[in-house]
Amino acid sequence: MATRNSRQEAEQLIASLDPSRQYRILDNSVSRRIGRAVAQRQGYTVVEDTGGPMVTAQVTEFEVLEVRHCADCGAEVLTRAIGEDYIVECANCEKRNHEAHKHALAADKAREAERVREVAWRNKWEES
Repeated sequence: MATRNSRQEAEQLIASLDPSRQYRILDNSVSRRIGRAVAQRQGYTVVEDTGGPMVTAQVTEFEVLEVRHCADCGAEVLTRAIGEDYIVECANCEKRNHEAHKHALAADKAREAERVREVAWRNKWEES
């Protein structure tokens, strides 16, 4: 996963990657319960401190994602698989293709069942 603690680190990562590809930086900063030592070590801003070993801190994370395009409709798809070459589908096309595949399998199964009935009928006819 290409997650960095600052936007500058994320931009440095993008500069080191393949320049022929497109990338986006996603700000995933959230408030999260983490250990006090981790918050201090990472320099996170503490939002709530109850005096225990856990604190609520503003965790800063910038995720670098590669921009791809759906193989079917061309829609922009963000993926964590940076630098990997494989076909990408958007969620809508993936769902549509899955449904089409399900219907094709059901039709194949129905044709096979019909063929088995036909063979059984022929065998029964030949025996009598």
